[in-house]
Amino acid sequence: MAATVLLFGFNLYRTVTHQNGILIDFALYSKIIEYMKMSGTITTPHFIYPLLVLVASEIFPGRTYTVLGACIVLLFQLLLAHVLWRFWKHVLLNRWSDFVTVVLTLMCMTIAPVNLLTLSEQNGYFGYIGITIYHNPPILLCRPIALLNFIVFAAAVANQKISTRQIILCFITMALATLMKPNYALIIIPTAIIFASMAIGQKDFRLLRFISLGTLLPGFLILAGQFLFTYISPTSYMEQSHIIFAPFLVYERMSDYLFPKFILSVLFPLSVLVVFWKQVIRDRYYMIGLLLFIVGAVQSYFLAESGVRMYYGNFIWSAQLGLFLWFIVSMRVVLQRLLSDSNFARWSPALIAVYLCFALHVASGIVWYVDETIGPGSFW
Repeated sequence: MAATVLLFGFNLYRTVTHQNGILIDFALYSKIIEYMKMSGTITTPHFIYPLLVLVASEIFPGRTYTVLGACIVLLFQLLLAHVLWRFWKHVLLNRWSDFVTVVLTLMCMTIAPVNLLTLSEQNGYFGYIGITIYHNPPILLCRPIALLNFIVFAAAVANQKISTRQIILCFITMALATLMKPNYALIIIPTAIIFASMAIGQKDFRLLRFISLGTLLPGFLILAGQFLFTYISPTSYMEQSHIIFAPFLVYERMSDYLFPKFILSVLFPLSVLVVFWKQVIRDRYYMIGLLLFIVGAVQSYFLAESGVRMYYGNFIWSAQLGLFLWFIVSMRVVLQRLLSDSNFARWSPALIAVYLCFALHVASGIVWYVDETIGPGSFW
């Protein structure tokens, strides 16, 4: 917790006090919050962040919306650290020290695409699939809730141990994540439908009930409302738009060399898939993470919005969330292999290649954190 406050608190301070023409998300949402307060209406379909800032402004009057928003984001960064720490403690079965768990947690919170080759061009974001971002408040709130929902969903699918408590927790986290940023629902619902179909084929009606009530019901209901709000009856604050099929439109406007940047974004989880393919095809955690990423990548690369929102890149968040979760389950596979193998097997050529790929992501994440802290938005 101390490391999270120190690292991300300092980064948030730099982000909200040194925003430039590219990095305006905190300032943009401050305007949305101001409009919501004056009009007394909801002006964005993912309203949790603005609502929390409005509540905080009543408790702490005199503070700017940007400062209050940064404090709320830091609280959710602490929540993300806690969820990750508990997850890694469970994976490691208390066989490694707490220090290792803390390091794993911080690496998950700072990991980035392998952007070292484009540092001279000050390009560490555009064209890549970002794993860690620092500039968008709603996605920073969504990440820990989405991770918690993913853990609950994957545990139920993998272990077949389902309780009413799990259904309720899955329902609540699904609803909250969707209201924070709809992109998680956009990737988990297609994935859930696949596993629901498998449950029907296997006549596993307990799992089908869990998926239907815990994931599909809240996801479909809230997404339907958000779709109507955004595309059917937009308010005066939201411009007229609709979803269009536009392959690579947003990415190509931002950057060249999309395929190399795609590979550099998924280098580690892809290496895990290649090296451990026999193991991971039987690992429900991994397969759910992989499906989330595939669905998110399809949305990010092939869908866009018409009108003035065409280049907002709102579907890019789908791939980023999916890659974040795929990265975590890929780390889980490697750690479980390390816990079970002999010392000799741990240093096989294939595993060394996996370690190297992971190290490149870690190094890139450190560079990305430093760049985004020194000059927020300057190295995109």
